[in-house]
Amino acid sequence: MNKYLVYHGTPYDNIGKIINNNFYISQGDQHWLGNGVYFYPEKFYAYKWNQNRINKMNRSGIEEKQGILEVEIECEVDKIFDLDTLEHKIILKKIIERIENFTSEDIEGTAINILFNELNYDEKFNMIIATFALRRYVMKLPKERLDFLPEKQICVKNLKCIVNLKEVEFTKEEIEKFDHFIGELTKPIKFNIQKEEAKYNIKRKVIFNKR
Repeated sequence: MNKYLVYHGTPYDNIGKIINNNFYISQGDQHWLGNGVYFYPEKFYAYKWNQNRINKMNRSGIEEKQGILEVEIECEVDKIFDLDTLEHKIILKKIIERIENFTSEDIEGTAINILFNELNYDEKFNMIIATFALRRYVMKLPKERLDFLPEKQICVKNLKCIVNLKEVEFTKEEIEKFDHFIGELTKPIKFNIQKEEAKYNIKRKVIFNKR
């Protein structure tokens, strides 16, 4: 049995309810990994999720305090549908190819719900792991091959996997660090691309000529 320490962002008023009564499963094809309870292995991403929600609520004129839960999950390896592996990614791809009348925003959630709700994958697997390449933070690198954030998510399908949970209390230093990370990630890096590429090509020629 493998154990995973993960984090879940939620409105602060939900913290006590979840600790006392456990989570409820979010429903709908719009969720990236289908129906389930969502977690991040990294605390920063739960914090970022909260900040995104705060900004969204503020735009609507709503003030809402956010909280984070630290959760321990237990799950056998063969009960994990791991979309970071080629085998499981191909299974999902084959389902996606058979779906008609979908939108690009909810195709993965639709396909996963078909797998788990209609093809009985809920009997085989208790949770899903997937890493998403988020490109909303533009770094402006010359070739932009690293212009993404690798955001790993865990979607728990079986609530029995959740064994321990507690509220996370952030230190002032942690909040400052995470706010700094968000600020740095959203601040474009300015490059003189032609100049940088010229320097790179010169270095390549020097190395080649020395052979």
